[in-house]
Formats: sequence, C-alpha cells, structure tokens
Amino acid sequence: NAIGTLTADTGSVAVTNAGPLKVGTVTTSATSGTAVDLSAPLGLELSGDVTTGGGDATFRHAVKLAADVAIKLASGGKVGTATFLSTVDGTSSGDESLTVTGNLDAAKSLGDTTALQSLSVSGDSTLADGIKLRTVGDQTFSGEATSAGTVTVQAGSGATVKFLGDTTLKSLITSTTDTADYAVVMTGAKSVITDAVTFTNTGTVTLGDGASDDLWFKGGVESILPSGTSLGGTIRTTDAAATFGQKTPVNHAITLLADTTVSTGSGAATFSGTV
Repeated sequence: NAIGTLTADTGSVAVTNAGPLKVGTVTTSATSGTAVDLSAPLGLELSGDVTTGGGDATFRHAVKLAADVAIKLASGGKVGTATFLSTVDGTSSGDESLTVTGNLDAAKSLGDTTALQSLSVSGDSTLADGIKLRTVGDQTFSGEATSAGTVTVQAGSGATVKFLGDTTLKSLITSTTDTADYAVVMTGAKSVITDAVTFTNTGTVTLGDGASDDLWFKGGVESILPSGTSLGGTIRTTDAAATFGQKTPVNHAITLLADTTVSTGSGAATFSGTV
C-alpha cells in the first residue's frame, strides 16, 4: 500500500499493514505518548518527513528511506523519541539522510546494508548492543549517547563521526570496511567507555576540547593510525595504556586544545608524535 500524506490535528497516527507500506509525509500536533506508530512486517518505505508536537514516533519494522527524511519531534519545549525497532537503510548507498530532531532509540543497525548519506540526532541517543552506524557523510550525536554494548561506526572519506554530548558505551569500534579516511570527535563533558578503544580510522581523532572535559577509557586507548590526535581536558584509564601519535612512517602530531591531563594509573602513557 502507498500513502502520500497522513495528518492529524491533535490525535495520534497509527498505521498497520500486513504487506509492504510506502508513506510520504506524516504530521500530528500530539505532544505526548506515541504520536506516530507505523507497522509493516514486509517493510516500510519513508519518502517524507515525520512531524509531531513533541510526541514519540515508533517504527516497528525495517525502514527504507526513499528520500532525505527528517523526524521532527521537538516543539514548544516538548521532546519526543524516535524508536526504530528494526533496521534503517537507504535506497541507494550514500543518497538518503536521516535527521532526528528529538531523541533516538535504535534497536538495530542504521545504514549497515545500504549506507545513509548522513545521520544527525539533536537529542539523546540510546543504541543497542551490536549496532552498526554506517554513512558516507557525517554522523552527529549532539546529546548523550548511551549503549550497554558495542557500537560500530563507519563513515566515508573526509567525513566526521561526532559525539558532542556525554558518551557512555561498553565498546566503540571504528570500522574500516569501506574506508578508514574519516575523523572521530568526542567532546562531551563526561564520557566513559569500558573496553579498550583502538582508533583505526586514519582521519583525525579529537578527544575533548575543553579543560573541564573528562574522558575515561577504562580499558585503555590507542590513537596511532589517525593522521593527528587532538586532546583537551582529562584523558584517563584504569591502570591501562594510553598511546597517542606516531613518528614513522609519518609524524602524526598531537595537538592540545586546552589544559590536558593524561592519567593512566599503573598503565603507560606514550606520546610518539610531536606535541
């Protein structure tokens, strides 16, 4: 079935279809609860924006983006959550973007089968264990990003994966399946990653950008493959190694963006590039 536009003045919008479902624009002014609920076990295709007055939007089955899609769930001080219970993919690799104005709760991977152009979340992000986030362009998480498990990110050449809010993950993997030439930025005020992190991307890595930032890599951190590493605030481990920069084959410089403290307990702190 194909539905062009769904509009509700104050109530919720709920559509369930046993077969595949194609939906264009969805709009409701509902300010709380589940304002939009779309269910299509054989696949849901979105080609337009989904807008609420601050209520939540739930997508119960696999979503394919047929165009750039904005999920707008923030209005008048109300902020809703976009919940994806299955995967989200583009139609053509790198062509369709997903923008969430509000919070994100993702139970499955985004862009893993067909990469998104970009992914942007203005609010907090709750990410499932084992999730893969794959884009050709940037990924931006402006609020808190949380996962009890492993999060794998992959972006395209020259793009940047940005964790701008507090980030709490068990494990972070920077995939190089498509390309390694992308940057990673983590600049939240307080971030914790439990497992050791090895940044395998070859763009730059930024860990903190202010003197009060606190990044705790409990199992250790290594940033030697990136083309440069920038540090700011407190970078610490729990008796584990912290290794930054390399001299050969290319001098990968280490840049301090603010007063910086590296605390590793009984672990080694190693700076191999120019600081």
